Amino acid sequence: MIRANLKTTAVAAALSLSLAAAAYAQSFVFRTTVTGATGTPAVLVTLVNSTGIGFLLDADGAEPGTIVNGEIRTLTYRNQVSRDVQITGVTVSPSNANFVILSDGCTGTLVMGAQCPVQVQFRASEDGDYTATLNVIAQ
Repeated sequence: MIRANLKTTAVAAALSLSLAAAAYAQSFVFRTTVTGATGTPAVLVTLVNSTGIGFLLDADGAEPGTIVNGEIRTLTYRNQVSRDVQITGVTVSPSNANFVILSDGCTGTLVMGAQCPVQVQFRASEDGDYTATLNVIAQ
């Protein structure tokens, strides 16, 4: 069975500006090493999250623990600004079959005080290191 550990670490927010409006990106980086038949993690899987402007990651989706291959994690975003936020997309980059977005409940308008879920599944077909970033883009 392929297994990996999960822990969370906060990093600085990504911010990009355009002439029309500010765009805010919140990224979660999955760094994953899986093992073979023993099921013992070789190293930690790290879910790194940045605190984007106006967003909050609900820790329920990113608790420390063990990720089993095929396991689904739900990350919940909460709009903490005093206006509606337009989320234009949720992507994994680089495009990576080892981390798959199963459902995107965030793309569209996230009203003030509301929250939305994104489900991500870890999939690995062999031992190795896997890295991807989950991007939530909002204006």
